[in-house]
Amino acid sequence: MLASDARLTLWNEGHFRSGDGFLETLVRSLDEFDFAILVATPDDSVLSRGVSALTPRDNVLFELGLFMGRLGRGRTFLVHPKQHELRLPSDLLGVTTLSCRWPDATADRRAGLQDFMSALGAACDTIRDTINGWTEMSAHHALEAPGLLRCYTNATEAQAAIGKAIRAARRSILLMATNLAYTPALNVAELQQRILEGVDIRFLILNPHSQHVETTAHEFMISAPQLREENRLHLRSLIDLQHFSLAREAESELVGGVQIRFYDAPPRMRCYCFDHQDGTSFFVPYLNRTPSRPLPVFEVSNHGAIARRYLSSIENLWSAPDSLTAETFLKQNPAYL
Repeated sequence: MLASDARLTLWNEGHFRSGDGFLETLVRSLDEFDFAILVATPDDSVLSRGVSALTPRDNVLFELGLFMGRLGRGRTFLVHPKQHELRLPSDLLGVTTLSCRWPDATADRRAGLQDFMSALGAACDTIRDTINGWTEMSAHHALEAPGLLRCYTNATEAQAAIGKAIRAARRSILLMATNLAYTPALNVAELQQRILEGVDIRFLILNPHSQHVETTAHEFMISAPQLREENRLHLRSLIDLQHFSLAREAESELVGGVQIRFYDAPPRMRCYCFDHQDGTSFFVPYLNRTPSRPLPVFEVSNHGAIARRYLSSIENLWSAPDSLTAETFLKQNPAYL
């Protein structure tokens, strides 16, 4: 009856994933909807203060509370039979309740779909009017649910936030760019301290001999020789950091490792990822004919869809057949440094 006004999803269709529990599935699904309709039929008998009464199932009331908390009372509807008194916990009062004369299929075996549609007509009209009067809430969640935390338009503030994230990292750091001049040159001491604390660090940088260097330099509005020289100078800094890690490994098993790889693909962004599973990442998508440093910096949660998509792409670059370790690159180009 509402199919022409909204995209309808039955709760039991396509929401459970292998290994997920009911609660995890329900909470994950909250952001997928703009409205919720729950049906409260008197299925349970409850004895409260010596009085027996018919009430909705506990799971219906639990889900009602979750959707009210996420979508708001104005977007959550509770449909219930008019012939039965509806008792709700005081914390759930204020939700839009819609009563209807529920067909009694037990007493009248002829009660069918048409009877239920007739009974729900007025309730559906109210829901339809509400839906048509609201803008989509999912547009709001389009930023929140994927994990966007902040957008930095000031390079100094972004640089400070990245430095803070380096200091807070406890397990892993992944830095990707054309040459990573933006961070290591400013935070060598902090990176060394993280290594001593057991944090593993990976650098993924553009292969200096890649055919994409010319195009990238053109887009950054600098000369190709300048970009190659920046790559060479900052690779030396990364190699020094790797040597620092190797030298400390003999002193302690807890020292973090340093890996450096070169990718051979058109650069699309700069990335700083901290504590891959449960930390945050900073992404700087590149623009045509624009230097990279003044560009906005987006901070996202690694749990969100944005980070998962981008980090998956970065991992593919890391393991691509044409990627090279720093050791292999320097063996092929012994005079590079």
